[in-house]
This record gives sequence, structure tokens and C-alpha cells, in this order.
Amino acid sequence: MLKPDRKSSRRNPICFIGIDGSGKSTLARYVFGQLKKSNIQCSRVHIRYPNTFSFLFLGFCRIVGFTKIRKDGNQIIHEHNFTSKPLKITWCLFRIFDLCLHLALRVHLRILLGRVVVCDRFIHDVLVDMMIEVRDYALSDSIIGRIMLALVPSDAAIFFVELDPHDALQRAIQRSIGWKRSDMPNLEGLVSRSRLYEQVSKKSLKLDGRSSLKSLQEEVMCFLSANENGSKMESVRVTHSSK
Repeated sequence: MLKPDRKSSRRNPICFIGIDGSGKSTLARYVFGQLKKSNIQCSRVHIRYPNTFSFLFLGFCRIVGFTKIRKDGNQIIHEHNFTSKPLKITWCLFRIFDLCLHLALRVHLRILLGRVVVCDRFIHDVLVDMMIEVRDYALSDSIIGRIMLALVPSDAAIFFVELDPHDALQRAIQRSIGWKRSDMPNLEGLVSRSRLYEQVSKKSLKLDGRSSLKSLQEEVMCFLSANENGSKMESVRVTHSSK
């Protein structure tokens, strides 16, 4: 059980990243619930589409024809035709500015107020989305990518939930039975994103998404409890047998 009297040394924020269907949202809700049970002041936030001023640029792109919207079944797809380097850089700068704004107001401010912040998706997810949007799969190694990853707090706990794209798609299909889902992922997109997550999550704690939910919950809570001494994040791979 986490201790409510060790705020200064606790890992904060606690973030879960990964492809759709990997189980990160379930783990984020669980950790948030455990913090509340421990009488620790906490907040749960979703960091993926931190768009504020970016909408202005998207509006401009739609007017001039650089962004088009189409439907693929129940899924609404925004297609960006950022073919020129100036357009790509401008879009990335807008996204970074909005990301900094949302991090300041929704994460860092809460931490300053003494709260533990649990993030369902984080900077890594935004970077993967950007790489897909501008069709630049080496963006994480560029100055823009390095700037974004430098925004990750040094005392953050970043959990990357790894899962085979085929398994993730099956989970998404099972969850959508009985109701229409507007953002149903496709296998090709999950495969592409899975590769990109491997690029951007090198300094994260890797969890095997095939493991039982109980095993993952125990692993996460054990790590958080054992690391309340504020030691720096190291690259760790957590493995379990499939169940």
C-alpha cells in the first residue's frame, strides 16, 4: 500500500502508454483507485489530444484543402496532406505548444498543489500520433522528437504496456460488441503504432500486456511502493507467463 505521508519522494506523474487495446486505461483506473483508497490526493487525466491553438491551424488546413475528413465505416478519419516541410514543422510546433500548455495546467499545476497525477496516455502517445500525422517515422530522433521527450519529468513513472497488435485488435472488437464504436482501430494502424512505440518508449518500464490483469496490477503497485525513495527511472522489462 502506498503511504500518504511521503509526497515529496513519490514518483509523479504515473503514466500509462501503449497502443489501443493494450490495457493501459484499465491499469490507470486501478492505480487511481488504489491511491484514493490510501487517502492520497490524486487526479486522473487523459493526455492524447492536447489541442487548443492547434485547432486554428487545423481550421486553416481544412479551408485550403490540406486536411480532409472521411468516414471508414464508423470511424472518422482526419487525413493531413502535410507534404511540405514548412507545413510539417508548423503543425508540430502548434502541437508542442499545446502539449506544454496542457501539461502545465493539467499535470504540473496539480503536482505543485500536492496531488499525484495518473495519466492515461502521455507525451509518448502524442509523439506517436504526430509521427503518423506527418508521415515522418523518424521524427522521434529529430530535434522535435527530442524536445518532446525532454518534457517527460525525470521522476515520472512511465509504464509502456506492450501487446501484440493482433491481440489488441481482438480486445477492441470484444469491447465493442453490442455498441457502435467510432474509433475502432485497424490492424495495419496498430502494427505501425506498435513499432513507433518501441522507438519512443526506450526509457519506460515495459509491461507484458498478455499477462493477467491481476499480475499487472500487482507488478505496478509493487514498483510504485518500492520506488517511493525517488530513485531515477531505469529501463526495465517486466515479464510474466501468458495466462
